[in-house]
Amino acid sequence: MQVAVEVAADRLEAYLTLLPSIGIGASADAERIRAELEQAGVVHGIDSEAVLQALDAQAEGRATERAAVARATPLRHGHSGRIEYRVAIAGGRRVTERVDGGVGHKRQDQFSIVRAK
Repeated sequence: MQVAVEVAADRLEAYLTLLPSIGIGASADAERIRAELEQAGVVHGIDSEAVLQALDAQAEGRATERAAVARATPLRHGHSGRIEYRVAIAGGRRVTERVDGGVGHKRQDQFSIVRAK
């Protein structure tokens, strides 16, 4: 049995070559293939169905050559960042003027208070 994993030059796809066992050689299993993929640096986008098809072909004595077994997630274009405040942001008022003309220091608005859950 021979298991080979090839990663494309652009690192967007991985291919599996799986040759059947000859004589009393051991057959590959899904765990062995996963270990080979991981060793090649492939940990995301693995097509389990393609791996199973390769294993079925090996069980029937057929070789699988360069079967695509992993594909990268396509890039998505982002958008401009934004901040959404979920707390009341302090306005920076130091004192408030009362209706009677006096000044109140109790309602200063210098700090945003955040409570942890």
